[in-house]
Amino acid sequence: MIRQAASNQSFYIKSAESEDEAVIRKLLRDAPMQGAVHVSLQREPDANLAAAVEGRKHHTILVKNSDDEHVLGMGSRSVRPLYVDGEVRSVGYLGQLRVNPGRMGVRRLVAGYSAIAQTHSSDELAYDITSIIEDNTMAVRMLERGLSGMPHYRRLTRLTTFLIPVSSRIVHIQNDVHIAGADDLGGIVSCLQEYLSRYQFSPDWDEQTIQDGSCCNNLSVNDFLIIRDRGKISSCLAIWDQKVFKQVIIDGYSRSLSIVRPLLNLLLSVLRKPQLPKAPCELNMAYLSHMAIRDDKPEEFIDLIRMARQVAFKRGIDYLVIGLTCAHPLHKIMSSTFPSYEYVSNLYSVHWDRSNPDVLNGRIPHVEVAVL
Repeated sequence: MIRQAASNQSFYIKSAESEDEAVIRKLLRDAPMQGAVHVSLQREPDANLAAAVEGRKHHTILVKNSDDEHVLGMGSRSVRPLYVDGEVRSVGYLGQLRVNPGRMGVRRLVAGYSAIAQTHSSDELAYDITSIIEDNTMAVRMLERGLSGMPHYRRLTRLTTFLIPVSSRIVHIQNDVHIAGADDLGGIVSCLQEYLSRYQFSPDWDEQTIQDGSCCNNLSVNDFLIIRDRGKISSCLAIWDQKVFKQVIIDGYSRSLSIVRPLLNLLLSVLRKPQLPKAPCELNMAYLSHMAIRDDKPEEFIDLIRMARQVAFKRGIDYLVIGLTCAHPLHKIMSSTFPSYEYVSNLYSVHWDRSNPDVLNGRIPHVEVAVL
């Protein structure tokens, strides 16, 4: 457990414990991520449920006021097995960096990062990864400044999160797409591992993890869509509904976007693109996760998403979410084929020792947004 006081005793750092769970959920509700669209990633009814999905090892650090015990800010570090240079490594992901408005100074930020650094183990990759919303300019400027005592943030690539409306329309599908059954799990895992090992920072899925009710909460084999080639599963994609433990809330919009939203929605309607909903509202969405597309064939990717939109509609879901880096060969296919709202972040490597190695080594990053 980490607990350390600042030299002037005005604040202190501590590891979150069971009694802090409600406080964490409140801060996530009260401190949405800023940008043109204000989004809060909430963790109701228990923040620990989402933490178990994010990684088997999970640490949340709180910065608290010494006088009144109010939480000034928080951050988390989750560790999970990811592919790095074709091998499975334990990699940390920094997330849930939240600050109570007007309550977090540079000294507190540096102290919080120092505490997070202490959660690193020698058997883990020397650097972590994270993502920051591109138009959250305040966070980007602060974390890229290279302040003394802070880790070095190295921008790697852009990450687009696509919000895709579901559809009841029956469209032509070239390949036979099926809902998987219990006997397909082994083939799904083989398909995933063969595909994901080619990418950087992609998750390592095995049968035990997929069947683990904590790691893959509310996900079953029947949530997978598969394509077979001569009896072998060649491509797969899962519809992972996480609303029972993790919610995405549109809290509001920037001043300028709020003014133009009515006119923008008219234009989006003409273009048959999803409109910006009235805020605040919860997005009725599920993730498109566990993606493996044989040789990144566009037709198999398109067919799986077309079927997923139909299946999700029947399940009462309004939107499907998938994340692809701009360098991914299917990014342009996704952007040009399906109506979507695009939410852009930047993917970073975070170096605690201030080094700046080439962490991609020619490989394309592919992170799983469903577990971030």
